[in-house]
Amino acid sequence: MAETVSGPAGGPDAHHEPGDQYANAPLPERLTVGGWRVALIIASFSISLPTFLNGAQTSLALGLWPAVLAAFLAGACLCLGGCLTSLVAVRSRLNTYLLIRRSFGRGGAGLVNVIIAAVHFCWFGVNVSFLGDAIAAAGEGFGFAPDFPVVVICGAVLMALTTLVGFRALDRLAMIGVPLLAAMIVAVCVAAARRHGIVLAAPAQSEFHMTFGIALSALIGADMLTITTLPDLSRYTRTPRGAVMSMALSYPITAPLLMAGAGIAALATGETDIMRMITGFGFGAWALLLLVMPTWTLNSLNLYSASLSLPRPSRACRAGPSSCWAR
Repeated sequence: MAETVSGPAGGPDAHHEPGDQYANAPLPERLTVGGWRVALIIASFSISLPTFLNGAQTSLALGLWPAVLAAFLAGACLCLGGCLTSLVAVRSRLNTYLLIRRSFGRGGAGLVNVIIAAVHFCWFGVNVSFLGDAIAAAGEGFGFAPDFPVVVICGAVLMALTTLVGFRALDRLAMIGVPLLAAMIVAVCVAAARRHGIVLAAPAQSEFHMTFGIALSALIGADMLTITTLPDLSRYTRTPRGAVMSMALSYPITAPLLMAGAGIAALATGETDIMRMITGFGFGAWALLLLVMPTWTLNSLNLYSASLSLPRPSRACRAGPSSCWAR
């Protein structure tokens, strides 16, 4: 039977405790923000180092324009799914965990949320390794060789501390990190076009092989976890119209633009690693350090959603299940 959130006081803060990011209660209206700010955070999923790598490999397999078309179609599909989950979040002000409990009940939601949290933690590990690579490459440019495991551990700790601040930290990080990486991708594209010219066709012999359908499926599948957990962020959007706008300003625009940027650079150089491109074009070690901020943003988002997928019971919940949920 479906479950609904209720509380003794009947207000949005009935089950809220300081620091829990409203994991067990609806978000109050006073904490909501404009849709464009949520869109900037969501865009950080598309403008990221793993997505650049995926875009470069897709372009080397299909060529520039088919890859951009696949990215646009994938962005449109993700936008549609994101609008649905975001509208539910705006109307209910609930996070993904609570919405899943409404749909699957306590038992079914436990399994689903454990899987979601596990995938977020796996992506956290992937992205923190990108962070380690960027800092290690920057260190070599400055004349020293940082220890990779130490860099990864320190980076993971700093990201975890940022996540404790919650949505405000994600908002600030996105406002800095997304423009930085976007500017760096533009600079790499310009440098690649000047040195090698603009190449549109895939190389005759490429180590990356995929059809258009496989590329489209991979691009959609790579962000399905984001669509599922969008309520964690979209609940902060002030209006339903703002929620739809945040989706329209993110996936359908950022995905094709990043694909075009990654494709121009990859097809011109035959390289898929943006860090090697940066060093190859002589941007210097400081440019490599710019890659830290967007990776930091993305991993803080992973930890944020993972923590909400496995929330601790509120004080009201610890008094008994009936004080938290009513059937």
